[in-house]
Amino acid sequence: MYVISRALAKFISINRSILRTYAHDDVSVGSWFIGLDVKHVDEAKFCCSSWSTGAICAGV
Repeated sequence: MYVISRALAKFISINRSILRTYAHDDVSVGSWFIGLDVKHVDEAKFCCSSWSTGAICAGV
């Protein structure tokens, strides 16, 4: 799961016809944002692999 800002979503929407996709989504997203000033935030509540209490997808 990716959580991105509205500005990044707009960037993808505007440029979707020229953005290349790769076999793995993490490579695609990384390549799209590599030239941008993007700040990575490691927010544990969005991590679904740990199934911790309070996680966004804990009840999924």
